[in-house]
Amino acid sequence: MIACSIANVHRTRADGALEPADIMPWLADPEKEKPQTPQQTRLFLEELTLAMGGTVHPRPGSAVWEKPGT
Repeated sequence: MIACSIANVHRTRADGALEPADIMPWLADPEKEKPQTPQQTRLFLEELTLAMGGTVHPRPGSAVWEKPGT
C-alpha cells in the first residue's frame, strides 16, 4: 500500500493509478494456492518439530518423518 502511494505521487494522469496487485502480483489471483489439508499441516508441523530437535509421537494413520541420523 505504501509503495502504491509513493508511486502514485510520481505518476502522470495518463499513467493511471497503481493498485496493490500491480506491485504485488500474488494478490491479483488468490485462488492459485489451495488450502492445506489437515494431513499436510500435520506433516509440516512434524517435520518442523523434528528439525528443531523435538519429539513427535506417532498417531494411527499418520506418516511420521524420521529424524536424520537416528
